[in-house]
This record gives sequence, structure tokens and C-alpha cells, in this order.
Amino acid sequence: MKKIFFITAILFVTLGFSQEKSKPLASYTSETKITSLTFSVDSTDELKTINWKDIKDIFSRNSKTQKIALTFEFDLPKSKNKLSGSFKVGGESQDIDDLIKRAKKLVKAMTQIINKNK
Repeated sequence: MKKIFFITAILFVTLGFSQEKSKPLASYTSETKITSLTFSVDSTDELKTINWKDIKDIFSRNSKTQKIALTFEFDLPKSKNKLSGSFKVGGESQDIDDLIKRAKKLVKAMTQIINKNK
């Protein structure tokens, strides 16, 4: 009887200590980085509907030194010269206000060029 009890005790002890303890889900961290945002349009009216405040919010979770880019693509088959192309503004997340200012200027210039070719 002592042998059966001893073997059972050893069996339970080894099984108990052999189990691996896992980390709770709360201890895992997930990191999301948004590095670029692209706008594809087929009319100048769509460029006017861009919400610049939302762009700032989209990149707000990135680290300050994260490289980011805003790309604007246009394809205007109904225009006089069938214009298409793209332009890109890039920099670091900490400079998002400057990037948005440059993007607004480029969008305004592109809109003027496109409207001349209609």
C-alpha cells in the first residue's frame, strides 16, 4: 500500500510541475504603425472633401520619429488631356502639421492645373 501511495504521489508531483504556465492575454502588447495613406481620386471635387483633421488623428499613435507618407493619386480620363499621376509628401510623425500644410498646397495647385485642362 505504501508503494502505491508513493508512486501516485510522485506521479501527481511530476505532472503538476511539468505543466507550463502561460502568460495572460493582457500581458501581450500589440503595436500598430500606420506609415502611409493614399488618396485615389477621379475628380477634383473628391480632393476638396479630404478631412485634414482625420489625417492628423490617423498618424497620432505612431512614434514621433516614425517615417510617414501622404500620397495623392489622380486619374482623370474625362479631362481634355486625360491627366493621371500622383504626388507624395513624406516626413516624420512629429512633423505632421507641416506635412499637412505642404499637402494642402500641392492639392490646391493640382486642382488649379486640372481645372485648366478641363
